[in-house]
Amino acid sequence: MRNYTILNTGYKMISDGMKYISSFIITHSSFIITLFILHPASCIISQDLHLSQYQFAPMHTSPALTGFAVDGTLISVQYRSQWAPILGDNNFRTTSASVEYRANNKSHDFWGYGGAFWSDQAGALRHTQGQLSIQYSKQLAGSNGLQHILSAGANMGIMQRIIDITDRRWLSQYNGNGGFDPNLPGSTLDIYDRTLLDIGLGMAWRTTFKTQSFISLAVAVQHLNRSDISNSKNTIFGNLYERYVLLLEGELKLSRRARFVTCILAQKQGPSLEYLPQAALKTIIVSDAFNDVSLQLGGAVRIVNRLDAGQSVDAWVALLRLDWNKFSFGFSYDINISPLRITSNNNAVEVVCAYRLPRGKEIRKLTVSPRYF
Repeated sequence: MRNYTILNTGYKMISDGMKYISSFIITHSSFIITLFILHPASCIISQDLHLSQYQFAPMHTSPALTGFAVDGTLISVQYRSQWAPILGDNNFRTTSASVEYRANNKSHDFWGYGGAFWSDQAGALRHTQGQLSIQYSKQLAGSNGLQHILSAGANMGIMQRIIDITDRRWLSQYNGNGGFDPNLPGSTLDIYDRTLLDIGLGMAWRTTFKTQSFISLAVAVQHLNRSDISNSKNTIFGNLYERYVLLLEGELKLSRRARFVTCILAQKQGPSLEYLPQAALKTIIVSDAFNDVSLQLGGAVRIVNRLDAGQSVDAWVALLRLDWNKFSFGFSYDINISPLRITSNNNAVEVVCAYRLPRGKEIRKLTVSPRYF
């Protein structure tokens, strides 16, 4: 009987301990993920923003696309929420805001200027970045029916990475009696905030046709200077990988009111790969001297590489976009089909709003570039 009592008591202690540990992990899962990513032994380097509607963030894709989407000024705001059903208030949240301006030069050549701000937060880790971009576009050849233009651009930004552990709970603060005691000592981490310089380069080629169709190809290399983004002083594995980008876009006129729109984004950053092909049907609702209204419905598939299983489909993406005169509204919903689908199918929700400010009488209809907005 005595041995049974001892075994029963030991089992209860182990059970209670597992319960406390499980509760801690579930409550602070995003913070634990953050620490794992930052730990030097993991040799994992943080990756860039994760967006489904990347057309609304051209400066993040390639600096050569700065100011190309509008004949005037463009202001856009983008928000993405990911893994909310799993992580709750500690979910991944991405916010992007940008301003682009196009200054026409002689003929069809022009300069593009832009500024952008991005914020990426997951649990205790917050990554913010401000960036300035500039590009120059020159028409190489063309006529009224066929035009070619080459763009080259560069960007420079300031990145800041902050880890806030003010309100974090530690295993040592669970008192072993079924509760949490904030007066118990917690752990300490050798971490500090980082402010860094970031540089990128890009080029783009575009061909437009008299039939109001176009095709374009853009490439870029971001993070050329490979800044050390580690928040720990004791690691030598904190240099940010370069991000190589290839973007192929096109729009084909099917009829007076119908267009087929497609985009293919391919990115490589260190060991990570991502392919995001999109296709949509664009319907012209109204197009005259006073109103320009169109609706796009489409979808995309996100293909990523997994270190343990190779390349596989991560998510299907539903896309909706409404262009209403000077405004553009975008909505996307990621349907997760990765192994985490067992937990939740809600991978991400992303919304975008953009506004154009044309230059009044000086505005020129874009004949050498696609009109995205």
